Amino acid sequence: MSTYVEQKKLLEKLDPSRVRLLKDVIKNSSQDFVCLKRDVECKVKKAYKLCKIEHSLGVSATYYVQHSLLKSPKNIKLLKKMQQLGADISYHHDVMDANGGDIQKAAVDFDKKLSDFSVNGFSTDTVCQHGNPVVNRVGYSSNRDFFRSDIAKDRYPNIVDIVANMSQKTGTYTYISDYGRSWKIVLEPEKDKSEHIALPKIEDVAKTINEKEKVVVSMHPHRLCANKFTESLSRAKFNIIRGTAKLLMKIPFFKKIMSRFYYLARKV
Repeated sequence: MSTYVEQKKLLEKLDPSRVRLLKDVIKNSSQDFVCLKRDVECKVKKAYKLCKIEHSLGVSATYYVQHSLLKSPKNIKLLKKMQQLGADISYHHDVMDANGGDIQKAAVDFDKKLSDFSVNGFSTDTVCQHGNPVVNRVGYSSNRDFFRSDIAKDRYPNIVDIVANMSQKTGTYTYISDYGRSWKIVLEPEKDKSEHIALPKIEDVAKTINEKEKVVVSMHPHRLCANKFTESLSRAKFNIIRGTAKLLMKIPFFKKIMSRFYYLARKV
């Protein structure tokens, strides 16, 4: 997690000529790249603010947006403004969790939601699954399973899920993420569980990006803060909620309830 000022400093340390959209990289990955990936789970205004910073520095990012956010005309207006600034707007899906792991129902759900993105003028050359840490899964391992399935491969041969099958198009790449509210290199981003290497400072993130040939940098704009004070408060709130959730997940009744209302975790 970081502040807008830190994000700007990070972007200023990058070579703009290396920064490419993910939809372009999967079509031509012969040269090295830095792809900026943003998971938008709530607070589209924060994503818009980050997008304006990126535009001012001559770089563009791919924003993976939860379908529920398209229900708001205000959000759609902001997302279209972001698109005009050079951002690619696409789908941050969790259709396996939403349909209890039923691949057939997930495919119908994906079709419908993909259509809503298309109707609003947003392309979906790439998508990205959502993690949903509190879901109790039975018979499937994650939302990655959707694009691992033959059904998805047959229906959407031209769509790539960035954390399920991107390496088939690009080869090995370095994946840097702020999941858990701290920066890290995720060693096997296309697996459901992976070891990681911590990047304690934003300078470590920049150094790693500039040293590697093929890099995806993933972060959550809704967690960006105006300053260090509000960041500290936000982090403290997150740690309390996460600690409480871990305790409750050990109790079967609460585990079942939390799994049912998993989508509430997007706002944390």
